[in-house]
Amino acid sequence: MDLAVDYLVERNFVVRSQGNLSLRNVIGEGYLITPADVPWHRFDSKSVVLMHPDGCFSGQRTQSSEWRMHDFIYRDHPDIGAIVHAHPANAVALSHRTFRHTDPLGIPLMNFPYEDFVHFGGGIPILPPLPSGTEELAEHVSRALGVGGSIKYPALILAQHGVVAVGRDLEQALTTMDLVEHLCEIRLKIPPADTY
Repeated sequence: MDLAVDYLVERNFVVRSQGNLSLRNVIGEGYLITPADVPWHRFDSKSVVLMHPDGCFSGQRTQSSEWRMHDFIYRDHPDIGAIVHAHPANAVALSHRTFRHTDPLGIPLMNFPYEDFVHFGGGIPILPPLPSGTEELAEHVSRALGVGGSIKYPALILAQHGVVAVGRDLEQALTTMDLVEHLCEIRLKIPPADTY
């Protein structure tokens, strides 16, 4: 997890103690998650919190305030091994725009003719603003990623908030986060029509 945290900081995807990441516990139940209120430059492996299936936690710190989101995703999507939630500037800026394309559930999608969108099932969902750390946000995020345990989208944008990227491991989730930010940067450089 240390290398993943360093990467997020180096890319300016997180500041202070914002954002979080987690790994499914491969030697038992639950998952490991970054702690609440620990500035990223002070993070070390002793800061990691073990979340148990019953919602309890163990460790020297308290769990991230977004633990419910991680909980719902792991519960609903058994193939996911890692989750990264960050606040990359271009993705957050783009999330303030209006998008005309939607997926079958009516969720707005950011898409434009560009080969890298193949990785995202045709677009990146943009969820409406919901209160951080809530069960409502957790449920919406998990459902938007896909239903029935399958993943339709490996990432989504939380409007006016940040990005959630998932993968079989941290490397895949971080690569997806990088690609989302890259696509958002490109999209912001394309002059908008009335909507995206």
